Amino acid sequence: MVARSLDNGRTFTPPVVAAVIPYELSYFSGPVGFRWWSSMFPSMSVGPDGNIYIVYAADPDGPGGDPADIFLVKSIDKGLTWSAPLRVNDDNTKNAQFFPWVSVDPKGVVHIIWGDRRLDPVDFGYDVYYANSTDGVSFSRNVRVTDYTNNILFGIPFFIGDYFNVVATSNNVHVVWTDTRGGLRKMGGFYWTGIDESIYTAKLGSRPSPILNVTPNDLQSGQTTILKITGANLPAEAPLTVYVDNVQLETIIAFTDIHGTFNITAALPKQQFPKNCKVYII
Repeated sequence: MVARSLDNGRTFTPPVVAAVIPYELSYFSGPVGFRWWSSMFPSMSVGPDGNIYIVYAADPDGPGGDPADIFLVKSIDKGLTWSAPLRVNDDNTKNAQFFPWVSVDPKGVVHIIWGDRRLDPVDFGYDVYYANSTDGVSFSRNVRVTDYTNNILFGIPFFIGDYFNVVATSNNVHVVWTDTRGGLRKMGGFYWTGIDESIYTAKLGSRPSPILNVTPNDLQSGQTTILKITGANLPAEAPLTVYVDNVQLETIIAFTDIHGTFNITAALPKQQFPKNCKVYII
């Protein structure tokens, strides 16, 4: 519902319906999840031309279907009437989207961000995605903002906080979100898991291509080999798993620093690797 004031908040018009939520979200995002019911709370922003935009999450299908999508409604008459809801997320999955926020920049471009679970086949881990619109009718391709998929078990139990947000200026778009990658870390000779929720931020711009260097270049089948592996332009402060042709190395996790680099020495066990085996990280 929307009410408006034309006298600096002293009086308000009777409320009008901006959108109808077909099915409410569940209070938690699953049996082992977080509180996301507040995703239905609207986020509003007004453009320089006076057009008003509201985004929110809603369950489009009811029980057994897609648990939540992101929708936008628009008013071009100062909130008197509202457009039909348009879906913002462009995925073809039945995975959920949540915690949307909107900001209109001084040029009138609408910028939207939200939490998104499309990359996890079991609809559990989440990323942050972004889209924009110049008219509130059509949207750009959805773009991943985060560089690491968050594990909700590393956050406060049943709570990651609906503190995502976006602010758009004439020159850039700034996004903040709750990130849990710090919940897995190495302490001395041990791996530690626990609660660690941090605030991360990102802005629009190109990302450098990831770099992975491995020495030695030649491996001899059937022999244990010591590998030196360095990486750069990777997710910052993140745990990554190193594999050689689907064989996980003895060094299970490589932790990047704040600049997205790491340097490890790992023992490659005796395996019959093919001539052109490959090293990769997840």
